[in-house]
Amino acid sequence: MNEKSDLLILSHLRQNSRISLTKLSRKTHIPASTIYDRIKYFNENIIKRNTSFIDFSKLGYLINAMVMIKIDKGENINFRNYLLRCNNLNTLIKINNKYDYLIEVVFKNMGELEEFKDNLEKEFKIKKLEIYHIIEEIEKEAFLSSPDDINIIK
Repeated sequence: MNEKSDLLILSHLRQNSRISLTKLSRKTHIPASTIYDRIKYFNENIIKRNTSFIDFSKLGYLINAMVMIKIDKGENINFRNYLLRCNNLNTLIKINNKYDYLIEVVFKNMGELEEFKDNLEKEFKIKKLEIYHIIEEIEKEAFLSSPDDINIIK
């Protein structure tokens, strides 16, 4: 199969990972058996996981924030492990330049976020910490989520 067909299948899966093979075949004009084989390959080699985007506010989690943190070099492993155990962690990203980590956290209220911040500062040698509250998610996971995107990828 060619790269354009693979990208077409992937873009439809990015829109709806639960789309049936029959429907995907109709939309792409690729045989369902070929799509089945490609999806099997993608699941073993390319797709990290299938997930659902959740509106946390509808579950009572009204605070969604991005936190940028620079820590003391010796704290790296312990800090990372601490965050990975944190129930309110949604995303953990290692970054460069002025900060070490970019994390997305979700809380029910500001008090819980402040408690989280205070615990981090108490447990670890934090050099710099900035919190950015997410007011509105305008677009998320958009890259390669439309068949039109295939034409611009080189």
